[in-house]
Amino acid sequence: MRAPGMSLRRMPVFVWSIVGMALMVLFAVPALTVAAALNEADRLFGTQVYVPGAGGDTLLYQHLFWFWGHPEVYILFLPATGMISSIIPAAARRPLAGGCGSSRRRWRSPSSASACGCTTCSPPAARQALGYFSAASYIIAIPSGVQFFCWIATIWGGKVRFHTPMLFSIGFLVIFLLGGITGVMAATMPFDWQAHDTYFIVGPLPLRAERAVVFPIFGALYHWVPKMTGRMLSESGSGAGASG
Repeated sequence: MRAPGMSLRRMPVFVWSIVGMALMVLFAVPALTVAAALNEADRLFGTQVYVPGAGGDTLLYQHLFWFWGHPEVYILFLPATGMISSIIPAAARRPLAGGCGSSRRRWRSPSSASACGCTTCSPPAARQALGYFSAASYIIAIPSGVQFFCWIATIWGGKVRFHTPMLFSIGFLVIFLLGGITGVMAATMPFDWQAHDTYFIVGPLPLRAERAVVFPIFGALYHWVPKMTGRMLSESGSGAGASG
């Protein structure tokens, strides 16, 4: 149902983010499904998969959960980045730097796609795989950084109008930066061992999975609802918006 002439290279970045989210759902959700199925088997059929006294492992559920839980953060986050990539060019009144519409090399969309392949977690008991998990957690900083600098470059080279969606976008950028820094810190295995099971690990979750998602959603509502309803938001707050 694509519009005529809408090739893959011309697809909006928001659409690319939804495609990436769908791929992550396919790979992440089965781990949670297995964890829940084994839990139900323990409850209903007495299989004792999670019972240490019967040869099971209580941490197995935690590991299976986080094989879903860490990509799940990006399942929420990736569409939010697509929303921001739609709002910032409109506010800056110029094409997204490095995006699909740029005549230069296309960096923004491949960064979204590569972010899907780097989302993973580090089960603490998997000592033999610590190098892999640490490397994958570090690599996610590269496409995330590319996206961040594309947004900054778009703002830098544009004539920015600081309307409500753009203010939400700026809030997102600040929170995304703070959450990303803590994520890179947790990818360092010696530090991760010390901070494991502390509030430092779960603390960034409100930054990345809540505020870094909620801000773009509010910004997208203010950005797209006027296009759907024909009524603009009153930026002064003094009354209803004028008809568009």
